[in-house]
This record gives sequence, structure tokens and C-alpha cells, in this order.
Amino acid sequence: MRMSESESRAVEFLGKYGLCVQKQPNREFKTPDFHVDSTAGTYFLAEVKAIQGPGEDRPVIFDTLFNTISSDIHTAAKQIKSVNSKHLVPNVLLLISGDLRINRLSLLDFFRGVIVIEDQVLRRVSQVNGRVRPDLHVFDLFVIVETCGEGAFFYTKEVPEFFASLTRLFQPLAS
Repeated sequence: MRMSESESRAVEFLGKYGLCVQKQPNREFKTPDFHVDSTAGTYFLAEVKAIQGPGEDRPVIFDTLFNTISSDIHTAAKQIKSVNSKHLVPNVLLLISGDLRINRLSLLDFFRGVIVIEDQVLRRVSQVNGRVRPDLHVFDLFVIVETCGEGAFFYTKEVPEFFASLTRLFQPLAS
């Protein structure tokens, strides 16, 4: 099955943790991109969304970036709920950054609802308090895979057992 560049990066990233990733076939309705298994017996659904920047010669505009993240989360939540509406297995959203300037701090600012630079609040952002708030609870883990291939993990702790199993899977990698 053919994969996008973002999906290939996600598979490579998950492979670093020894996970078995299966691409799901396209259906008449949108579903998560992957079913993921571990040798420890943990199974989860994963959706992949690419976050592209405006281009190296243009500034990152936070409203546009946060609107994109909000929209991606909303769309991914619908895809996950189409097959896991009762939240019987963990749900993971992998955000694949296509711009060096879109990284773990960008996602942290999004979740906090404020843009902070050098301990100074530059401004508050409303996206996380808008339509996306209920969608955040669909996921047990958000991962941003930066352009360097490293990931930053944001756990929701919605389901304690899922939090425990996912944190065991995603232990820091040895260098």
C-alpha cells in the first residue's frame, strides 16, 4: 500500500521503538492510518497529520499554525471515532513537522493556549478553547515528530491504563 512522506516518517519513528505498524486500507469512510502493535502486547490506533510551514523565506504565523493544528486534531478525532468510538484501545495522533520552526514548543504553546518566549507571555490563543477542546479527549497521546526525527510526547492521561502502557512503550531511546 502506498504511503505519503508523512506516513513513511511516522512508520520510521515508530519503528525506532520496535513497534509493528500496519497501514490500513482506504475505505469509503475515513479511518486511522495505522494499527500498531508491540511485542509487549500493547495495541493502539494511530493517525498521522503533516504540518507544513509557510516556507523558509516566510514567517510562521501562529494563528495560521494553531488553526491548522486545531483542524488536524478535529479531523483526526473523527477518523478515530469512526472505528473506536467507545475508546476501547489507545488513540495516538502523530503530527509530522515539515518545518524546523514547528516543533515541541509550538505544540506546547498550542496546548497551554499561550505563546511564551523567554518566560514572557506574548499573547493568548483561543484555538484550544474552541471546537477542538472535546476532540483532545479522544487521544491518549499526541506526538510531534520534528524535522530532525526526534519526537516530543504529550500524554492526556484520559485512561490511566492507556497512559501506563504508552509510557512504557515510549521510553527514552538510548543514543
